[in-house]
Amino acid sequence: MNSINSRIKDVRKESGLNQSDFAKKIGLTQRGVSHIEQEGHNASDVTIKSICQTFLINEKWLRDGVGPKSLQPNVFSLDKYAKDRGMSELELGILKAYFEIDPQLRTQFLGQFLNNFGIATRKSIFDGVPDTSEELERQFPPVDIHNKTAG
Repeated sequence: MNSINSRIKDVRKESGLNQSDFAKKIGLTQRGVSHIEQEGHNASDVTIKSICQTFLINEKWLRDGVGPKSLQPNVFSLDKYAKDRGMSELELGILKAYFEIDPQLRTQFLGQFLNNFGIATRKSIFDGVPDTSEELERQFPPVDIHNKTAG
C-alpha cells in the first residue's frame, strides 16, 4: 500500500507541478515538500489540510489511502445543466454571450424584452410600495386597537 508520502508526491505530479511550485501553493518551501515526499517523514496537519483544500483532495484518502481521491467540488456547471436539458450548442452559446454583457446593459435588455412581450416587471408591479418597514409605517401608521375610545 502506498504511504502518505507517495500520495503527496502523486498529487504534486498529477498537478503538473515541480516541488517549488507545489510548495508555493501549499505554503511550504521546496525543501519542505522534498522532506514530506520522502518515506517515513511526517506532514503536519496544517500541510495536509492545505493540500486537500488547494487540490480538492479527500483528506481520508491522503492520510490513509481510503475512499475516493478527489472531492467533487460543489460547483454548478451551466454546460452540464444545459446539455442535460437538451439545449443545443447554439442556445448555450447565446446564453453564455448574454452573461458576457455588462450587468447594467443586461438589466436594460431584460426590461425591454419584458416590455415588448407585455410582461410587467417587478418594478412596475410594486411601484409605490415602500422598500422598508419604516417607510411602510410612515405611510400607514399602525392602529392601536386596544386604545380605542368609544364614540
